[in-house]
Amino acid sequence: ADQFAGFFGGRGGWVMDHVFVLGAGGYWMGGGVDVDVAGGRESLDMWYAGAEIEFISGWSQVYHITFLTLIGGGSLGLADRTDGIFVTEPALNLEINVNRYLRLNFGGGYRFVWDVDIPELSNGDLSQFFGQITLKFGAF
Repeated sequence: ADQFAGFFGGRGGWVMDHVFVLGAGGYWMGGGVDVDVAGGRESLDMWYAGAEIEFISGWSQVYHITFLTLIGGGSLGLADRTDGIFVTEPALNLEINVNRYLRLNFGGGYRFVWDVDIPELSNGDLSQFFGQITLKFGAF
């Protein structure tokens, strides 16, 4: 059955000409997802990290849109088994310039997960739509 999973993370990047961001991010699942296995249920662990590129449209306007994509890899853990995964995560965000050094994002996208080699799980089990809230601090 589908279960809710909260992901937490951080990212950093270099803002070029107020329009493009090149950086990296890392995210981990906060827990609470159980998988049916022979003999019961086991807790799933998941993390991933990768390169991120972002395009900021209308950066000088209070409300504007950003397009963000992460491409990277990570790991799944289920009891004593681990598995490497590949992740691609495109997202669309509404960004609000709160002040000169703070921006707030509300957005969402789709997390594509490939190369899942744990028999109880499939790529489709982990590939899902997601929503996100992001605080950005820095000189924009």
